[in-house]
Amino acid sequence: MNAIPLDPHTLTLYLAAAAMSACLSLVMLAFARFQPGTLVARNFAIAILVLAAGFFGAGCGPALPRWAIVIGTNLALLSAGAIMHAGFAAFSEQRKAVPDRFGWAVVALSAAPFWYWGLIEPNGNYRSAVFSLAVVAITVRTARQRILQI
Repeated sequence: MNAIPLDPHTLTLYLAAAAMSACLSLVMLAFARFQPGTLVARNFAIAILVLAAGFFGAGCGPALPRWAIVIGTNLALLSAGAIMHAGFAAFSEQRKAVPDRFGWAVVALSAAPFWYWGLIEPNGNYRSAVFSLAVVAITVRTARQRILQI
């Protein structure tokens, strides 16, 4: 299988984003540990750590199998949105965080199009459209919840 042709500078940017995200996540995890009343910090820290894993996978590019890049990286980046929404909902409603069922359903349902348009009939435009629609489906609810809170 052919490797995905990527500019080395793009791969470096992904790895730098992964390192910075991991560092920010560790700072937020420490903050959440020492401030247990912060309902949103722990979820955001975990979400940023998941983003770091997605960026790291993208940064490793040609060193990983194609399925790991096409499916794994996209699902990791989408998962971060579902985790962040759960944390924001907990913060908004002053309750413990519970998994965002709708967000995780969107993540799960997007796996099939990523698989098909990434491995069976490769089409980056369709994969980008699926990713964008999934991000919108997950994050619009967070924005809506914030607007209703005001």
